[in-house]
Amino acid sequence: MTDPDTRVEMDPNFFWQLVKSPSDSRETYRSVVTDITNGHSSILKVVESLNDILTNQDLTIRRGGVEILTTILSELPENVLNAEEIKYFIDFYCCLLLDHHSFIPFILKGLLALVKMQQLPDHVVSKIFTAINLNFICQSQPQADRRLCYQLMNVMMDKKPAELQALGPDFVCGYLSIIDSERDPRNLMLLFERLPEFFKNFPLGHLAEDAFEAVSCYFPVDFRSNPKDPRGITRDDLSSALMPCLTANENFHSYVVDLVLEKFTSDLEIAKTDSLILMKQCFRDFPSDKIAESSLTIIPVLVDAMKPGNASIEIQQPCADVVAHILSYLYYHNESNIGEKVISLIYSNLEKFISDIELSFFLPTVRLLAKISASCSTTCQFLTSRMVPKLFSVYPQSTSQLSLVLECFSLLFTPCVSLKINCADILNSTWEQVTKLLENCCENAEKKILVAAFKVSTSIISLLDTKQKIIFYMQLINRIKSETDAEIWNTSADCLQLLAKTYPEEVKNLIDFELINYNPIDDKERDEFQKRLFQFFCVLAPVSGFPKYLDTAVRLHIGLQQSSIDFTDFIIDSIKKLLMKEKTNKFFLAILHDELKLTDYLLKWWEAGTDILPDSASIFDNEQTARNLTYSITIIIRSLDEKSQLNLAVDVFKIIDYSKRFMNSFYYLESQGDLSLPDLDHSLFAILNGIHPNVLTQVLREDLSHIVKYLTTMAVYCSRPFCCLVACRCLATIVNKFLEDSSGLQPQIEFIYVSVNSVFSKNKTSLTINAVNILFHLIKSLLYRNHADVNRCFDELLITLSQPEIHETIKEGFHELSVEDEYFLNAASHFRIESGFRERLFSCAVPKLLEFSKTDSKSVKHTCTISIVYLLANASPNIIQKFFKEIIPLLMSVLVDHESAEVVTLTLDKIKTMLVENTVAFEEYVETFLSRLTVLAREGKFMRIRIAALQCLLQFTKLNPSVILPFKSKISQELVPCLDDKKRLVRQEAVKTRSRWLVLGSM
Repeated sequence: MTDPDTRVEMDPNFFWQLVKSPSDSRETYRSVVTDITNGHSSILKVVESLNDILTNQDLTIRRGGVEILTTILSELPENVLNAEEIKYFIDFYCCLLLDHHSFIPFILKGLLALVKMQQLPDHVVSKIFTAINLNFICQSQPQADRRLCYQLMNVMMDKKPAELQALGPDFVCGYLSIIDSERDPRNLMLLFERLPEFFKNFPLGHLAEDAFEAVSCYFPVDFRSNPKDPRGITRDDLSSALMPCLTANENFHSYVVDLVLEKFTSDLEIAKTDSLILMKQCFRDFPSDKIAESSLTIIPVLVDAMKPGNASIEIQQPCADVVAHILSYLYYHNESNIGEKVISLIYSNLEKFISDIELSFFLPTVRLLAKISASCSTTCQFLTSRMVPKLFSVYPQSTSQLSLVLECFSLLFTPCVSLKINCADILNSTWEQVTKLLENCCENAEKKILVAAFKVSTSIISLLDTKQKIIFYMQLINRIKSETDAEIWNTSADCLQLLAKTYPEEVKNLIDFELINYNPIDDKERDEFQKRLFQFFCVLAPVSGFPKYLDTAVRLHIGLQQSSIDFTDFIIDSIKKLLMKEKTNKFFLAILHDELKLTDYLLKWWEAGTDILPDSASIFDNEQTARNLTYSITIIIRSLDEKSQLNLAVDVFKIIDYSKRFMNSFYYLESQGDLSLPDLDHSLFAILNGIHPNVLTQVLREDLSHIVKYLTTMAVYCSRPFCCLVACRCLATIVNKFLEDSSGLQPQIEFIYVSVNSVFSKNKTSLTINAVNILFHLIKSLLYRNHADVNRCFDELLITLSQPEIHETIKEGFHELSVEDEYFLNAASHFRIESGFRERLFSCAVPKLLEFSKTDSKSVKHTCTISIVYLLANASPNIIQKFFKEIIPLLMSVLVDHESAEVVTLTLDKIKTMLVENTVAFEEYVETFLSRLTVLAREGKFMRIRIAALQCLLQFTKLNPSVILPFKSKISQELVPCLDDKKRLVRQEAVKTRSRWLVLGSM
């Protein structure tokens, strides 16, 4: 209830004040509406109070009164006014249409509010429509007022359709005159969304053609959207909304056909495209008795467009789609007589274009006919029964055309497969020729033919009889057993994978009887077969019902006491490739973990004392194998839910005493110095890299200190570089994922700093390199989580610039910082990555590097410069802008002195990008850059350097003409030798660049 003290008194003075001070009225309107809603006042009292204002001779005062009344009515709930009150106000507004035109927005808003009321009485919407039709010219009003008018009409048609329908042609004619010639895209979208319903529900009678003309004038839509407004209305939006309007009434059918034929024959590509879409719409919306006969008029036009040379491929393919759609429509609606005429018309017109296999338009025509063939069973049988024999009649029986014939087979028989047509019945003896040719091609010595034949046979296997299937299956199986060519073997495996999805029992029988029991006599051949078999099981594993074979193979390998290192490497590599391919398939990864226990098997390779290999440490002899095994475990673990991750991590960590490991490593160092340490337990990184931060924190919380100490010791002193790298990554993972920052993590970061500084004080290069790598991993980890220690970490790192032997490591480290790692520190593995990482990296590192570059030491300057170049590669233009003037001289020095093709190319690419974004900054150095770029364009050792230099020179032409014109003649002359470069791509770039320089000042 409204407090009586806050109620608005409905006296004339109150509303007079409101007219004079409309800016203060918003809250007041709400109070008036609340009073009326709660029954403390009424709308009639409002009218009485407004009487002198609404009848005032002053136009401004009168308009103010109407605005007040309209605003109050618009704010009222839809159930407040009764029928008499609604009728009273509608009469008032209809009379008000005769007043000044400036009242129109308020009149329309008022009427819109009234017709939304629940107790809208009968016979008032017809009165509103009549008043608007007589006293309101819609298209002479502003866009907003026209939109209000359309909204008003829409609500009236929703609320009282029968009353408007009773007006008959008067309403239709009046409504069409209201919307006629609308041009605003926002209003058109509103109209197009409503017009299909209007055309269906209101009898058009003799006005059908007028109604169609009112919307057909917009076809095809010619509209350019605002590129700066990504949410704005596009041409496609308008076109899609317009199409249903043109086919909404069945009496439009003859008008639409004439329209599409007229527009399709125009030269505008968009008119052709839209006409094809509208043709499809016609054969979807119009009843068959209205549109079927029209197909005989439309089809010849489409077939003519499909003839080679008559239209572009972008038009011919949609034409075939439309023809297929029409045929499908005709046969679905039992218009077979017309359908047969249409098919005959199509084939008779296009047959001559498939009469010579040597002609360039042979295959495109087959493609079009194959697309039409897929429309329905009758069409497919008609065209297949004619085209396949035709293909054999024009095939010259030469191997040069075999690949073309096989492609035609694929195109023609694919519709037969989808429509379940028995080709043997419709082709008779020709089908025997087809199967015999495919069988021979599957034994062909030419790889291209063989691969194509395998793919075609796989796609049409449902058309083959049992004997033909067995022959093809054995051809594939024999390739799996012994094929040495990678492409042929992979194609065979992929074909069997596809067949396993459709015919799982047949493929399982093949595996059980032909592969599992196959045992070559020769030892070398047996080893190679075992590899192929395992690889094949990896290919089949994602298919439902087939992971069991991978499980059997892994178990078998685990059980072998003397498995070879080579075979172990191969198995791990195959598993990693499988997991990388299926890394987003969580269902499959769950099967591998839960049912096959693959994670447990993979972890066993790291267990000390395992019997899988004669020497368990020998797996580290191949670093790639160690990486593959580590990341295979990671891919599976990161796909698990947190509960499963926790269970796995607890099981692994409870058998590892990192306190004891740290003490052992410490005593080992005491006795042996910095000699070889035992290999790191790589399973630690595999698990840490994949688990969620919550799980990592929970598992490591109690033993964090010992683990960090152990890993830091390993990262510094381990003699195996790969083990040092893994230890660094473990540390970085913990620093990034551990959730308890100040209480649990910060002391460990401090320990790492102390350990690193201790190493730096020893002045031993190998250990210093390891310590620097620790810092780089720490920096990336801290940057990703936006930790405050990043600046300190950079300071600790750049101290080592005083040691020239560390410079290469520093450059490599900055390069690693600037690139993303597929397996490490990425969102897929649940690392904490705050947005703006690259900006933080650049703003933290570059100022420090620029400061250190101000030295007399050439080596330090060079290291800082290359490091900055690496950081520039992925930095945003905004962040580069802050250091632009300091960076440009350094880039110049790289172009002059550096011999690395990668660094020079990277620098040139960045210069090109910077020129696109900001040409002004280069004006001060234009002569220096042009001189060096022309030398690189002529004399660059590698093609990519010469091309990049020419592209930079092209961008320089966009500088201020007053700056660049003085060099026009010189640069044009110096680019002449580039026109004769031995590489075609360089010559192409040279022509483009020199042409631009030659026309400088004349554009």
